[in-house]
Amino acid sequence: MPLTKLLQRLEYLDRLIRFKNTGTPTELAAKLGVSERTLYRLLEELREDLQMPIAYDLDSQTYFYLEEGKLVIGFQRKLSLDEMANIKGGVSLGKYFKNLTQLTGHGSAPNYLCTVKQIYHF
Repeated sequence: MPLTKLLQRLEYLDRLIRFKNTGTPTELAAKLGVSERTLYRLLEELREDLQMPIAYDLDSQTYFYLEEGKLVIGFQRKLSLDEMANIKGGVSLGKYFKNLTQLTGHGSAPNYLCTVKQIYHF
C-alpha cells in the first residue's frame, strides 16, 4: 500500500475515533476499505506500538479514546536559535490588567509572562 494512502487511512480512522463515529468493527472496516481482520491488526498495532488508548463501547457501538488526544503525523523541523528568537505572538496582558505588579507580585509584565510560560510549558 502506498504510504500516502496509509497515512490518509490513519488520519481518517483517528477522526472517526475522536468523534466517536466508527460504528461496529464491520462498519469501520468497510469505511476504511479493509477487512475486519486487517482492522483488528491495525487497531492492535496502534495500541501496542503507538500506545494509543483505543477502546470500544458496546452500548454506543463505536471505538473511542480513553483520554483526550489525537494522532499527529508529520515532520517537525527543529528551529534554530535565531528562528526561535524571532517568534512573535501572544497577547499583551497589559490591556487586561492595569498593574501587573500589584496583581501578580512578580514585577514587570515580562516576568509575569515567563511565569505563565513555566506553568503552561510553552
